[in-house]
Amino acid sequence: MSIFDKISSLITGSKPEKREPEKVSSSVDEAPIVVAEDLSQTKGKKPQRVIIVPPVINEPTKLPIKRKTQESVAHYPTKADLYGDIPIEKSNYARYRKATIMLPDFDFYTGRNCDEYDENSPAAQTIIELNKWAADKMGEAMIHEKNKEFDKAAAIYEELVHHRYWEQEPYRRLLNIYNKAGLTRQALSVVQISSAHFRKISQEQERRLRLLADRYKCKAYVEKAILLVDD
Repeated sequence: MSIFDKISSLITGSKPEKREPEKVSSSVDEAPIVVAEDLSQTKGKKPQRVIIVPPVINEPTKLPIKRKTQESVAHYPTKADLYGDIPIEKSNYARYRKATIMLPDFDFYTGRNCDEYDENSPAAQTIIELNKWAADKMGEAMIHEKNKEFDKAAAIYEELVHHRYWEQEPYRRLLNIYNKAGLTRQALSVVQISSAHFRKISQEQERRLRLLADRYKCKAYVEKAILLVDD
């Protein structure tokens, strides 16, 4: 109770009304402004009203917490499946070889028989289909390798080996995965399988060249070409 209120109560004999501090509305983001009486005035003077603004306390800015992403764990195969159950005559390599033989013979002297090649022919369509099949398989396997899913990649490379694929890339990649997985004996089997397979392909191509050489009377030309390849 202020001194002024005490004097008023003695004169009138009534109790002074309790005054609540007046609040001035403010915006949501601003600190509330409170109006109160200044009690530091001298005796006998009417208290003056002063505005008391409480200090604004700024909360510290909360920065986003950076969480470490968990590194993917590499998954390697625990066993190998190199041989499968596809007979050689039903493999995609057998289809590929048969289709290439059905293409027009290569013109050794001029190379101008390209107009005889018809991409809509059954042989050409078979080659296109098989090359697309191999490219799709290789692309899928390499995505698995990028994601460190080496077990899934190995399964695809093994499928290509079952079909006696005619390019060396899947054999090389499968050998690398087996070595990293600790499948040393199976890695040696990949080397043996690929060596025998590509030696056979080379021998078949040489026989084909010699046959064409006899047909087109160009044995000297073919012999020279074979020697250059062997060197």
